[in-house]
Amino acid sequence: MIKLILKESEAMKNTSNILKFAAFAAIVSVAFSCVREEIEAPAPSGEKFTLEVSLEPQLKTTLGSSDGSGERKVYWSDGDKIAVNGIASEALENLPDNTQSTIFTFSDVLSTPYNVLYPASAYVDATHINLPAKQEYKSGSFDDGMSPMAGYSADGSSLSLKHLCAVLHISVKRSADAADTDNLLAVRFKGKAGEQVCGSFSIDYANAALTENSSADADKEVRVVTRKTTSVDTPVEYYIVVPARTYANGFEVIVQDENNHIMTKSKSASTTLVAGKLYNMTEFDFVPSGTETGIEIANAEDMIAFAKAYNNNEYEALGVSLVATVVQDITFNATTSAAFNATGGIGTADDGNGGTNYFNGTLEGNGHAISDLVATVPVVAYTGSGGVVKDLTLASSCSYTVETSSGSNHGALVGRNKGTVKDCTSAASVIINNIQDMDTATQYYGGLVGYNYGGTVDGCTVTGNITCSQTGQTIKANTASIGGIVGYQSSDGGTINNCTFEGNITVSDGSTYGGITANGRSFYLGGILAYGNKAAITNCTAGIDGTSTAIDARGAFVPAIGGIVGWIVNSASSEVTGCYNYMSLSFASNGARANTTPCRIGGIAARSAASISSSQNFGAIASTCNSTTLYLAGIVAEGAGIDHCVNNATGTVTRTNADQTANQANRYMYIGGIMGTNLAACDVTDCTNNAAVLSNAIGTATQTTIDISGIVASAGSTTPTQIDIVSCENNGTVTLTNNGTVVTTRLTVAGILGYCAAANSTIESCDNKAQIYCNSQKGADGRVSYSGGIVGLMGSFAAGVEGLEIKNCTNSARVWNRSYNNTVTPASSTPFGGGIVGAIVGTTSSKANVHDCSTAGGDVVELRGYCGGIAGYAQDATIKDNTVAQAMTASNANSQGAGGLVGWAVSTAISGCSTSASINNVKNIGGLVAKLDTGSSIENCEVNGATLTKGTHAAATEAAVLVSDAADGVTITGCGIKGTLNSAAITLSSNMITTDGGATVTGTYLLP
Repeated sequence: MIKLILKESEAMKNTSNILKFAAFAAIVSVAFSCVREEIEAPAPSGEKFTLEVSLEPQLKTTLGSSDGSGERKVYWSDGDKIAVNGIASEALENLPDNTQSTIFTFSDVLSTPYNVLYPASAYVDATHINLPAKQEYKSGSFDDGMSPMAGYSADGSSLSLKHLCAVLHISVKRSADAADTDNLLAVRFKGKAGEQVCGSFSIDYANAALTENSSADADKEVRVVTRKTTSVDTPVEYYIVVPARTYANGFEVIVQDENNHIMTKSKSASTTLVAGKLYNMTEFDFVPSGTETGIEIANAEDMIAFAKAYNNNEYEALGVSLVATVVQDITFNATTSAAFNATGGIGTADDGNGGTNYFNGTLEGNGHAISDLVATVPVVAYTGSGGVVKDLTLASSCSYTVETSSGSNHGALVGRNKGTVKDCTSAASVIINNIQDMDTATQYYGGLVGYNYGGTVDGCTVTGNITCSQTGQTIKANTASIGGIVGYQSSDGGTINNCTFEGNITVSDGSTYGGITANGRSFYLGGILAYGNKAAITNCTAGIDGTSTAIDARGAFVPAIGGIVGWIVNSASSEVTGCYNYMSLSFASNGARANTTPCRIGGIAARSAASISSSQNFGAIASTCNSTTLYLAGIVAEGAGIDHCVNNATGTVTRTNADQTANQANRYMYIGGIMGTNLAACDVTDCTNNAAVLSNAIGTATQTTIDISGIVASAGSTTPTQIDIVSCENNGTVTLTNNGTVVTTRLTVAGILGYCAAANSTIESCDNKAQIYCNSQKGADGRVSYSGGIVGLMGSFAAGVEGLEIKNCTNSARVWNRSYNNTVTPASSTPFGGGIVGAIVGTTSSKANVHDCSTAGGDVVELRGYCGGIAGYAQDATIKDNTVAQAMTASNANSQGAGGLVGWAVSTAISGCSTSASINNVKNIGGLVAKLDTGSSIENCEVNGATLTKGTHAAATEAAVLVSDAADGVTITGCGIKGTLNSAAITLSSNMITTDGGATVTGTYLLP
């Protein structure tokens, strides 16, 4: 048997005036020293270990009365346990009164080194203990087990138990002339510098020292709670245990009565409370100096009573000083749920007198959970600008069912927030019913907050699902905003920070295309926020990495779906930064959807006037939608500036067809790995797309426009808008498949930018590393397609565009432009494919510029029109200092031609370029240019190691070293040549120009 004998300490003696409180009291400290023990030999195997512990007069579990000499002896109590190395002893029981020495028994074997802790319940793990925030009142003493001690012995030869806390003794009477006779409710203690006084602490057993382990507000105040009647003659005495430490700015002791009147005593100077000392504050009269609510909500009935009282204006005078604290987990049932719903939630908008009664106090959840609440109203209906809801959880057994005829601000926790919602969690399901009852009203639904009215939502998590699944209903709401965290954010702005949504959002009746009809009304859906007039969203996450979560909408309505935010209207005071989306996003609608309002789906945002930065999408994006207009993208469908964003490989962007009807003419589709289109002049910088981007355009619609790209689909889809794309990279295949009888106005397919007719736009230092594939297979006139490794079509055939530039870009992948267009003239209706750009058109006064670009790897394929290593078509352009190491090929007799640099050049100057292309199986082959038209020139270029082979089709012309078809008046000067022509080595006598309309060729030379 191990026998631990704790020797008696020196007697405690009163000292005087160790600490003085300003103008009101003195504190007397009573010292009590630590004890040592002797340890005998280990017990034989199989026997229980016991520790004999003596107490006299050490402050420990029960504080005895004074013996007349000023000493306060301490006694062991039934139920006491100690822990050694985390192993709890058996509880003491049947102790005689005033026991100062006893034996603790252990079922487990104890081995050195010893870490000893009293009480055992404070033990968390080998390096942490927990001090409770609430201490129960005990007459003449502190709460059982509230004064912890710790000790350490490496080998069992010596052990000192040392105190970790000090004790304040507070003695309060009612003033003889005081009008206030309310019972006392609590005494609270807190450091004025915000020191931690409860919760989890790190512990050093060897030095009996605690270290702060939490900055949570809930861990900065400790309290003793009871209802005690005050008396003029007899004081109420409280003993409150607090960590021994230096309180840098002093501390406060707050005495509170049952009607929340308070008296505060404060020590302003730096104050050190020493472990093992009892500090006696001088007795004082309770004279309230103000009012502060410290309401405690311990059960469902308390919460119902509080909601009623608040809504009846009982706390109107308190304002922001109101503090309602949830002190334990709360469980509702059917009866209490109904009673709470009848209150309308805490802080109703109508105070009964024509004014508002928003909640402006603090609802302190203190880490507790509400369970089994079947709600039809938010927990807090409205918060004012001073309202705070924090650290409160709605468990998964809760539900919030919205009957929309009852209002417009619907959130499981808060309906409308103008204050702060912080560190809250909801696993409650949100069910949206009867949306069809609201004929014109706009509806806001949030997994946590319905309407954020200039408020802050910070550090919150929602894991519950949100569903709107009304079979066969025609929804009449003007718009519906459904957000995982917040439904709507107003023009007053507000912030949403560090929030996470891990549930699902479903708007569907479960059928293939939804069955919900909304008469052309809009649904805004977002994993964090549905709709924001002004919105700052930072460091938020939607979905869970590696887990399937989704926003799934189906039906004949107008969707705007974003993984983080559906829609942000205003760029002022708005941003989205540091956000991640893991949710898959999808919308499905059948061909009956006739509304002309666009569908928008984006991995981060559907439509955002705010810039988006440092954000990533991991969720697949899909639309089966025959909308007149569709915007689909990995980051933002319609957006402003984007910086340092990534669409990851799992963020595939896919558009497929549903059944079509006659109303599907004049369709427009903009599909991008990063952005669909820009709303205003903007930059897209340092963005990467790693996902496949796909559109299936099967159908019968006429005059269809489709722009699809790895980075940006279109620069200003409706009104050409300047865009600068810098340092972006595409690693995802871009594919357009069009097998129907669709007659297209324009198809563009590209690695970086599909279509741009906006003046002064620049593409700089961008790379494409994945296949670009336009497959428009039906043989019908009117199919116009432009494919490029970097850009599909840049400029306008109608009038040209000023200030266009592509520079320092590379393409290292195949570009296929498989268009079965049987019409190849004029240029505006001819398919073009280019290693860098399908077609580029500047103006006579402002030449489009493509320079310092290169291609290598893969090949460029053009089925019907022209292709080139740099550009399929260039008009009013400068092509300078570019390098081509790609092959050009075709497999159809109707292909028009291929050039090592440019397929067809009009009024274009080409200089300083080099190509080592292999070109074959094409009608017109030129080592540099297939068709060099009026006003064009070539200077100081090289055909360096190229392999040029006449096509096998009957209509194929002879291949040429420099140009296949040169117009009258063009010049070709100072070009070097090397390679093979029709399997023979190129010489100066080789065929330089196949069709010569009067071109001038000078200074041609052989390369070594």
